[in-house]
Amino acid sequence: MKKSEKKGISAYKVAIVIISAVLISVSSTSLIYSSWKIVNYREFDMKIEVVEEGRIGFNLDPGIFNFGKVPTGATSKRGAEVHQDYSYPVLVRIEASGSIKKMVFIPENYFILEPNITKEIEILVFVPQDQKTGNYSGKLKVYFERP
Repeated sequence: MKKSEKKGISAYKVAIVIISAVLISVSSTSLIYSSWKIVNYREFDMKIEVVEEGRIGFNLDPGIFNFGKVPTGATSKRGAEVHQDYSYPVLVRIEASGSIKKMVFIPENYFILEPNITKEIEILVFVPQDQKTGNYSGKLKVYFERP
């Protein structure tokens, strides 16, 4: 009986070692791939003040996407230039986060940008009719990735 118990324990230990090795390998491969794939990352503040109908305001602060005062049921937009100066094409991916996220729409997203090219993009904010008034904010995250 002791011999079979030793074999069982031994096989169990071998299985644990193999599973651990596989998990470590997958984790390190994923980490290396993600750090190789993303070549640059930029983050910008965004904010909007949702107001009652009829009141509109705007703000052109540099370095921030401030959509100003926007009434419910309305739209606001800001333009931005995306430039890349790598010697190879990159995939540009743009994401929004924070309390403003559900209102943000980027019509031209996930695009290839060739070396030394500047592209004009629009960031739109659609305020639903039933949106509560108040201040909303978040981040605009721009990823430059190897395609």
